[in-house]
Amino acid sequence: MKSLLRVIFFALALVAFPAFAQFTPGVVLTAAQLNNQFALYVRLAGGTLTGSLTVPGLTVTGGLTATGLVTTADLAAQAANTVLANATSSSASPAAFTMPSCSSSSSALQWTAGSGFTCGTVASAGANGNITSLTGLTTALSVAQGGMGATSQTAHAPLIGEGTGAVSSSPGAGTSGQFFQSQGASADPVWGYPTSYYNVFNSMTPTQVVDVLTCGYTQDVKSVIQTALNTYGAIFLPKGCYRTSGPIDNTAGVMVGAGAHQSFITSYDSTAADSVITAGGAAVIRDLGIGFNSSIITGSETQGQRNGIQTYSPVSSLALQRGGRIENVLISYVGTGLYNPTASADSMFSAHVMNLEVNGYSYRGLDIEGATQTGSVFSNLYVTNYNGSYLFTSSADAGAVFGQCSSTGTVSGADISELSLDQLNIEWSTVANAVRFCGVTGVSAGTVHLEEITLRTGFSGLIDWRNSSGRIGSLSVYYAPIKAAGWYVARLWDSANLTGSVSSLNNQAMLDIGVLNLHGLNDGPQVTSGNGLSGVSNFYILDRETSAVGPYVVRIGAYVWQSYQSDSSVYSSAPNDPHSMLLIIPTPSGFNYPPVASSCGTSPTVAAGSTIYSGSVTVGTSGTACTLTFAGAGFSNQARGVVVDNAGGSTPPYTVSKTSITISTATAGHTYSYSISGN
Repeated sequence: MKSLLRVIFFALALVAFPAFAQFTPGVVLTAAQLNNQFALYVRLAGGTLTGSLTVPGLTVTGGLTATGLVTTADLAAQAANTVLANATSSSASPAAFTMPSCSSSSSALQWTAGSGFTCGTVASAGANGNITSLTGLTTALSVAQGGMGATSQTAHAPLIGEGTGAVSSSPGAGTSGQFFQSQGASADPVWGYPTSYYNVFNSMTPTQVVDVLTCGYTQDVKSVIQTALNTYGAIFLPKGCYRTSGPIDNTAGVMVGAGAHQSFITSYDSTAADSVITAGGAAVIRDLGIGFNSSIITGSETQGQRNGIQTYSPVSSLALQRGGRIENVLISYVGTGLYNPTASADSMFSAHVMNLEVNGYSYRGLDIEGATQTGSVFSNLYVTNYNGSYLFTSSADAGAVFGQCSSTGTVSGADISELSLDQLNIEWSTVANAVRFCGVTGVSAGTVHLEEITLRTGFSGLIDWRNSSGRIGSLSVYYAPIKAAGWYVARLWDSANLTGSVSSLNNQAMLDIGVLNLHGLNDGPQVTSGNGLSGVSNFYILDRETSAVGPYVVRIGAYVWQSYQSDSSVYSSAPNDPHSMLLIIPTPSGFNYPPVASSCGTSPTVAAGSTIYSGSVTVGTSGTACTLTFAGAGFSNQARGVVVDNAGGSTPPYTVSKTSITISTATAGHTYSYSISGN
């Protein structure tokens, strides 16, 4: 039995711990010796090793627990600059991963899943650290956080920053008078000088801009506009309402608004002699509304008071001239809309006024008074005193005045050499005269339209024509209320112009009207009864008083009329020249007044169509002589002609004067033809 046990232990010892099997062959161990030996060895399962163990090779197929017992020195050697890591995108044993070189001051080590470590660049904070740039933000920092509020910059957008550390592409500070100008969608803006109009908003405070835009009329911007005009020469006034406290002087500058009903300058200046704007030199005023606050206008304004635009600059002592232009302008609530003062030095010349509306004037719509005017052109002018209600019915003097008129004619020494007028409308006004021409040597008027004009006093003309000569291409009179006896379309005065600077002056004056159109006189919305011309006392188309000096000639190329009442007989008779002070030249479709036969026997007959120039008369029963008196004033200076007896072709004894033909010996029943020429 002992022999068997010895064999078993020996075998186990050799299997488990062959290195420690130090037995001498043939020696029999005691029980104590065996126990000592067994204490030195670990069982195959469940044993605990309390000492160190050296094993030349070890394979573990189960779990191995060595918590805190394996040191870095016990690991196998790896290549330089590597780390043990699993850089794959799935579960795997760690492997040596070669680290990128990432050693500069701006380097940043970044781990990327599935690929391992990479080296990036960090942003520097400048004075706050060592950050020079910042990338990788997925959410933009707000401005409050020190960011820009966006992850990218819009091309050519305004940049943020100030001081020496500003983030900006600005070209730097500009020169006085320059603007930051856009260079288009693909380039940054640059400093440059203005090539168009300076926006007056650039010179206003935010409060002033808001007041203008809202038409608050609480902020006085007169000095802002004046300074901008003086500085930049050409200014733009955006849509809004501009309150001013005194005249704005424009000498050779350019003032442009957003439109006559969009940009409005309203003056609160209480000085009666002031204007909203004074214009001199080659000044341009365009696309603006101009006027006084309605509370400023008293209704008792006289000449030169509270004008919308005065065409003379007291600052530069220059009249509006040589390229000066007023265009697309609305003038309202004024004493006079457009005023040119009386002095020779103030006289406008070679200027252009076009597309002008005057709506609401207490004295005159237009008053062009300059004593020596030449070459100015007026086109498309509209003058009215009605804006939903009748204005200034008791005070307005005239819709338009050209020249200097005195109470008896024209001011001595005042002379307008010519006036070019294309389309003048004067409507809805109560005035002494609609339009007055005084001392205008040459009138060239294309179209004059007078509608709903009430003459304040009787024995007055819509047109007051004094010491003037010229032509109106088309004169239309519509719906004129007639409220007093003595009503004329045109009243003509002296033909001699009292020019004091010449020793001899030939004034062969003439008013030539191409087409005269009378439409619904004493009818329309202001005449409730609608009587027309029936019963109107002393109605004449043309009138010239016996006190008028010098001869005068009138020619009407065509006469047309329309009526809505039973007064056609008045229109067709065309009553004219009650005092025989005019030579009215006959025309085929205009006025034609035949001579009047007297001392020609009983019931003489003047042939139809006979005129001052030609015609015939048949001597009445028992007639032995005959006198034909020309209509009106006859020829101005002299006349000559021929008279023939149609019965035998003989020439009777006759005489011709500038007012009549006298056949001293005539035969009853004979017809005598005449042909006259005169001047």
